[in-house]
Amino acid sequence: MSSFSSRSFTSRGRLGSIRAPIYNFVSGEGNRIAVAPRNSSSGGGFSSSAGGFSSSSSAGGFNLADAVDISDNKKVTMQNLNDRLASYLEKVRRLEEANGELEKQIRDFVGSKTQSEREDYSSYLSIISDLREQVSDVLRTNGSLALMTDNARNYTELTMRQNVEGEIGGMKRLLDNLTLETSDLEVQIESLQEELVYVKVKHEEVRVSQASAQVNVEVDAPPQQDLFSIMEDIRKHYERDAEKNRKELEKWQENKVSGQPRFWDMDHMEKSRSEISYLKQTLQTLEMDLHSQHSMVCSAAETEGRYGNSLMGHQNWLTALEEKLVQLRSDLEQQQGNYQNLLDAKIRLEQEIQVYRELLEGESGRLSKWGEGGGCVSVRHVAVQQVYCPIVPRGAVYSLVEGGQGGVQGSMIKVPRYDHECLGVLL
Repeated sequence: MSSFSSRSFTSRGRLGSIRAPIYNFVSGEGNRIAVAPRNSSSGGGFSSSAGGFSSSSSAGGFNLADAVDISDNKKVTMQNLNDRLASYLEKVRRLEEANGELEKQIRDFVGSKTQSEREDYSSYLSIISDLREQVSDVLRTNGSLALMTDNARNYTELTMRQNVEGEIGGMKRLLDNLTLETSDLEVQIESLQEELVYVKVKHEEVRVSQASAQVNVEVDAPPQQDLFSIMEDIRKHYERDAEKNRKELEKWQENKVSGQPRFWDMDHMEKSRSEISYLKQTLQTLEMDLHSQHSMVCSAAETEGRYGNSLMGHQNWLTALEEKLVQLRSDLEQQQGNYQNLLDAKIRLEQEIQVYRELLEGESGRLSKWGEGGGCVSVRHVAVQQVYCPIVPRGAVYSLVEGGQGGVQGSMIKVPRYDHECLGVLL
């Protein structure tokens, strides 16, 4: 994220073809990068925008005290970091101003749209409430009229039912009397039949006794009557009486049945006709009222439907405005997310700057010790084989500067094809 600048230098010495080991590079955030040096026969170069220097040696080494000016390099690096931090802060400030201006424009737009396109529906609501009250009154009146009609119909049917039940009761009593008389006649017929059987038995006994007795008695008496003819006459007499009684009963029943409805018709026919005519007139009046009320209900329903469609259109318009507001809120949330990302980037940059400052201070101390101890600096091209830092691409070629006493103690690397520079220590 930050850069490490150094003065460029060249080496004309030929480095031996050595297969150098893989070194671990420590980045600014403490991540480790494994680098493997690549052999070069023509030497290597290290350059940056901070300035440059050159040196040559037949032995292929450089004196660090003569090649690098630590104090100038530190000042240039800190100035570069400060410039980049200032540019980031300026960008954040511009984004905050743009965000505030956008929020103000959104509030002005929403306020102007809602104030300019808002309409007053209070008059329509009052009309609708009046129509609803009228409809409810009509429905109540219709219900009361229907109740009156049902009550009148029930009263008429109840009266007719009571009259019919009275007639049925009279007919049942007459039927009971006829049943009793019939049962009495049947009992009399049975008793006469028993008497007839008894007479027949006696007659047979007398005839047998007369046939068995051989007595010739001559009596001067009138001729004996025939019992069979007498019994036949008695039977016919009773049959004529029973038939006569039956005919009289039927005649009486017919007179009773035919005379009673005439009496009921004469008493109640006129009253029933007058009631029927009155009910017909009342029914016609109620039908006319019902038709008028139905027309009023239809007109009220039509008016309510028309105003309902108008309200539906306004509701759709309000729904569209709500969708626009939701979209604006989502845009604002996205802007807020971008702003938060920028703040996070700013915090990470400040942390990296602090880490780079500490690394620069530690590296300057090491380089000073190397220069005082007469250490050597060599330049090689290395290729990164394993990457642990997000700014170091895998397989990229770096310029590596090594130096120290008794072996490699530290290093500085730079990515020529990228804008990032790293400073680390080889372990």
